[in-house]
Amino acid sequence: MFNFKEKITDYTEMEFIDFLKEFSNPTK
Repeated sequence: MFNFKEKITDYTEMEFIDFLKEFSNPTK
C-alpha cells in the first residue's frame, strides 16, 4: 500500500476532491 498521506500533499484541494470522486466512483 502506498503512502496515502504523503500522496495527499502532492494534490491541491480541488485535485484531491477530484481524486476522491474518481476513487469512489471509478469510470473504468
